[in-house]
Amino acid sequence: MDQVTLGSTIKDIRARLGIDQSQLADMLGVTTSTISRWENNESVPRVKKLKQIAQIGHISVEELQYSTVDNTINQIAEKLSGMVMQTLDPVPQNLFNEVHMHVALSAAKDSDEYIFKKFAYRFLKIIYSDKYMEHVKIDSKQNGIVGINYCAAQVIQIAKRLNIQAYQTQLLYDLFVREAEAHFAEETRTNEGLFNLAMFSVEDIYATKIPKLLHGEHQNDGNSVELPNSINKKYLQELEKILKNCENEIYRLGVKYGIYKDNE
Repeated sequence: MDQVTLGSTIKDIRARLGIDQSQLADMLGVTTSTISRWENNESVPRVKKLKQIAQIGHISVEELQYSTVDNTINQIAEKLSGMVMQTLDPVPQNLFNEVHMHVALSAAKDSDEYIFKKFAYRFLKIIYSDKYMEHVKIDSKQNGIVGINYCAAQVIQIAKRLNIQAYQTQLLYDLFVREAEAHFAEETRTNEGLFNLAMFSVEDIYATKIPKLLHGEHQNDGNSVELPNSINKKYLQELEKILKNCENEIYRLGVKYGIYKDNE
């Protein structure tokens, strides 16, 4: 139960019915101060009172506890956006490290926060696999927010069509992931999407994986990487040069076909 949402919903019911706290208190057989504590999220009603409030407001107990499905979806989007905005640059790497560490260290595997972070890790991995590269001059945080809001809007439509309830959060999480995957698949069919996909694939190896192997940096799982022998090190250094040339060729093709505009 989201206590903050519950208090706001009780207040909304009163406003919609045009009654004050004392009138609602009389209807429920409680004191005015009890209603005030509920609405200010200082306490929550017992199950019997929840059912009474839901009946008065002509909504289900689930909607009372979790608000409407629209609000729940928007809350998920806001929480994801908050994670992105609070992350230090470079966003994808720091974000994934932080979430992965939370999931790995969590003792309560069935807690709401653990379940949400596992979902966030899956979802944001997809969002940022289709991210715009730095050379496109689009802020990675803003790009992530755009992706989150796009998926949220799609999930709202699907949830209403399938009559999914606000309390079915796992199903909503699955829909977020499905819509992100569908959007990614659609985007990669476009000119710009293909350009980003090719550049990201090369850049992921060139800028992320090879330096870790060469310099013995730690992987996301916390296990150290053994330094390669001298032959492998020379091989990786040569591979770095080849991949850098690949990046330059992708740029050149992008400019040639008008997908990427060279402003220099």
